[in-house]
Amino acid sequence: MHWQAPSLLRFIPTACLLCMIAVLVSGCINLERFRHEKYSCSHNRAGLDEIIIRRAKKGADVNIVAGSKEISGQITAITDEAASISYENINLTLNRKTGAITLADKNRYYRLNCTVSVFTL
Repeated sequence: MHWQAPSLLRFIPTACLLCMIAVLVSGCINLERFRHEKYSCSHNRAGLDEIIIRRAKKGADVNIVAGSKEISGQITAITDEAASISYENINLTLNRKTGAITLADKNRYYRLNCTVSVFTL
């Protein structure tokens, strides 16, 4: 009997399938379905209690709790590091990593250090 090396053509479909699976899985590295970011600010002169971001996209709505009021704001710009939010003629910039917030209200300027909590599913 004569031994024959397996044909390379038999392994091509398997190799293609493995490559396709690798490409599909690499596109799903971030399997996050739900993200809820909450910035809690206690006892500050700006009167800001918390900011809740449910959808981190430009143009998305943000819930802002100030005193006993719940105000709706809008994300004007966002990156992995920072977000800019505007509401009631107030511009707010927050650092998404540290929770540091700068708030400009007409001629008043505030700098707050808030606690960041992120819930993902």
